[in-house]
Amino acid sequence: MSQERGVRRPPAGGGMGMGPGGRPGMGMGMPVEKAKDFKGTIKRLAGYLMPHKFLLAIVFIAAIISTIFNIVSPRFLVRQLPSCSKV
Repeated sequence: MSQERGVRRPPAGGGMGMGPGGRPGMGMGMPVEKAKDFKGTIKRLAGYLMPHKFLLAIVFIAAIISTIFNIVSPRFLVRQLPSCSKV
């Protein structure tokens, strides 16, 4: 216990800074922090994701197929409803 006296701990609540009223991100007049090297950050992120490029391609293809089905399915359903009500 005596060794921990000089150690600073992050504030309670997940370590995020709190604004007025205890709500995070509500500090007025605080400047927005911008990326210093956006292009370098994107290159580094791409480097991290390269070992998983096959799985990422599958995810993107599944997202595209899901979007197509979400667009087409209501139209298909509308066409099928009149024939179901006649039975």
